Amino acid sequence: DENYYSAYGKIEATRVPLEKSLLGHVVRTGKPYVANDVRSDPYYFEVNPQTLSEMAVPILLDGKVIGVINAESPKLNQYSDGDVAFLSTLAGQIATAMHRVQLYEEIQQYAASLSAMVQKRTEELQEERDRLEAILRSAGEGILFTDPNGIIVYANQALVQQSGFTEEELIGSSPNLLGSGTMSPAVFEEMWTTIRAGKRWHGELVNRHKDGKLYDVSLTISPLYDEEDQLRGFVSVQSDITKLKEVERLKSEFVSNVSHELRTPLTNIKTYITLLQKGKPEKRERYFEVLDLETGRLTHLIQDLLDLSRLETGMTEADLALHDLTHVLRQSLDSFSRQIQFTQKTIINQIPDKLPLVWSDEAQIQTVLSNILGNALAYTPTGGTILYAAGVEDDQVWIKIADNGFGIARAEMSRLFDRFFRGKAAERSRTPGTGLGLAIAKEIIVRHRGSIEVDSEIDRGTIFTIWLPISQG
Repeated sequence: DENYYSAYGKIEATRVPLEKSLLGHVVRTGKPYVANDVRSDPYYFEVNPQTLSEMAVPILLDGKVIGVINAESPKLNQYSDGDVAFLSTLAGQIATAMHRVQLYEEIQQYAASLSAMVQKRTEELQEERDRLEAILRSAGEGILFTDPNGIIVYANQALVQQSGFTEEELIGSSPNLLGSGTMSPAVFEEMWTTIRAGKRWHGELVNRHKDGKLYDVSLTISPLYDEEDQLRGFVSVQSDITKLKEVERLKSEFVSNVSHELRTPLTNIKTYITLLQKGKPEKRERYFEVLDLETGRLTHLIQDLLDLSRLETGMTEADLALHDLTHVLRQSLDSFSRQIQFTQKTIINQIPDKLPLVWSDEAQIQTVLSNILGNALAYTPTGGTILYAAGVEDDQVWIKIADNGFGIARAEMSRLFDRFFRGKAAERSRTPGTGLGLAIAKEIIVRHRGSIEVDSEIDRGTIFTIWLPISQG
């Protein structure tokens, strides 16, 4: 009926009370309801005065009413059982569609929630990975991860620096890439037997740098297992102990040198004491000269040891004051005058009458000059020449001691100031000593905020230059 639908088009939205309406009855019972004459129906609630028949069918989802399909007609007895069946079928299809929509929304919500959880966990894992990576990269020891077959899958920056190989060169390679070929096969057999048994192995190896240089490492290897106790690989941590090994070697060499240097004067002292007791009286003066020489040599050795020990432990502090070093330079030269005369060597003295003031400890500077000038005299052949000079450049006083002696090999230059080191020149000249003089000299000059430079060439001589800062007011 056109007029009927036209009339409905003019009706505004109306709230229907569920407690007293046909729709409310269907919601409460969950069953279809037909009123073919609404005028006498107890549940009818008027919305359109023209309505005479009304039918309502519930939309059920999981046994619950989620909506109602309502039909109205201006005619009496308009709706049959067939109409109810049709609307019930339609309601079922609507319920199915709504259920699917609800499921889709739930899936979308779950997917969004799952995505957020995955994103959060991914960020947490990335943070953990970044943190672990930062720890591994900042570690001072070289760290390797290998798979169960021993193939490298990770190498940190410290290992790259230790070995000289890039990360790309290491990953995918065997740790044998680092091997020096100097170790006994029995060491590696023991290592693999231990770690494949699930135990930690610790030992020392000699590795080879990419440039061919050998270096010592302290190595610890541990197997890695997953939650199911399956072997996932091995982690190795290695520390470069080359310097420690060198210190141990130098200490052993030092003990040997000191023992030798102590034995020689002590043997001579004992011998000449016996000669004093049993020798000829007319030679006693000569005996005393030798005893004086040997006790002086012994005293010098012990003093060097004490000086180095005090400098290392900080027990000796510089007694700094403003000094013109001219006096100290000349005094140091005078102390060697007898030796210079005896060995027939020429000293070119270019010490100025006055130098700028320098904060210094005169006694310690005297020790430095004595050690370096003493070396120049010892390693310069008879008849040689030594330049002894000083001057000013920029804001520094420089002191130069140059000789035309045996010279120092380039390979030894980097170790020249190492404690206990003695080069080939010492062997060549058979000069006694312990290799402490230059180590003491450098320690003192550094404490004076200065520096020492060395330039040398085999069989042409050596130049030592000391730099000390001039006092600024």
